[in-house]
Amino acid sequence: MYSIARDSYKIIIELQISIIKKYNVMKIQGRRIRNIDKYLLDIPDRTTFRIALINPSDFRSKVSDAGFDELIPDVQMLPNIVGNKSKFNAEGGFIVHRDRQKERVYRDGFIKDWHGNYHTVEIPYFRYPRTEIPPPSVELSIAQDRDNNLLIVSPEFIKGESNLVDILHVVNLFLELFGECDTVSSDDNIPLYQNGIVRRLNWTVLPKGEYPWARLRNDVDLLIENIKESYQPIVRQRFEIITSFNPNFVAIGSVIFPKNSYRY
Repeated sequence: MYSIARDSYKIIIELQISIIKKYNVMKIQGRRIRNIDKYLLDIPDRTTFRIALINPSDFRSKVSDAGFDELIPDVQMLPNIVGNKSKFNAEGGFIVHRDRQKERVYRDGFIKDWHGNYHTVEIPYFRYPRTEIPPPSVELSIAQDRDNNLLIVSPEFIKGESNLVDILHVVNLFLELFGECDTVSSDDNIPLYQNGIVRRLNWTVLPKGEYPWARLRNDVDLLIENIKESYQPIVRQRFEIITSFNPNFVAIGSVIFPKNSYRY
C-alpha cells in the first residue's frame, strides 16, 4: 500500500514538473498577494502575457462555481461572485469620506396598499459622502494551447508600471476563484489570441416565443431569491407588469450575485 501511494505521488510530481517545463510558467498560489512585482521577474518589460489557470479540469468544482459549467473553447464571461474580490470585479466599490459632513441620500423602500399592491417609496437618511469606484468587469475566457489543452485565461496584459494594479487585481481574482494561477505568454506554447469568434455567456437567451407571467414565474422566482426578502414582492410585481405586454424575447443574466448584495 505504501509503495502504491509513493508511486502515485511520484507520478503527480513528475506531471507537475512536466507542465512547468512545458509552459515555463510562474505559478502563484494562496488566498491573495499584496505585491505582484516578484511574480513578474521572469517577464521582460513591455512583454504581452496573460494570467491563466492551467488544467482547469483539475478544479471542476471551483470552475463551476466561477460560472463555467462546461469547458468550451472561446467562451468568455464575467465570473460569478464567490467572495470580496469577485464582488468588486462585478460591482465595484466606494471610498467613504468620514472626514466630511454627512449628507442626505435616499434609498428605495416598499409599502403595501389596501389592495395588496406594492409601491416604491424613497426613504431619506444621512451618511458620509462616498466616491464610487467603477467595477473592473474583467471577463475570463477559455483558450487552447497549441496541443489543444484547455486553459482559463485573463485578457492580455503588457508588463509595465502603469498596469501593475490591474494585474494584481486579476491575480487575486484567480486566487479567490481557483486558489492558484500562472503567468503565461506566447513563448510558453500558448497563443495569445482566441481560436475563433468569442462567445460571451453573461446572458442566457430563452427560445423565441411568447412569455406570459405563468410561463416566466418560476424563472423569476429563482432569480430573485438572491434579493432581500423585503424587495422580492415589488420585483415580482414589476416582472408581472412587464410580461403583461407579451414580450417575445427574454434573456436571463448568467452571473450569480450573492444574497443582499444590492446597495442603495
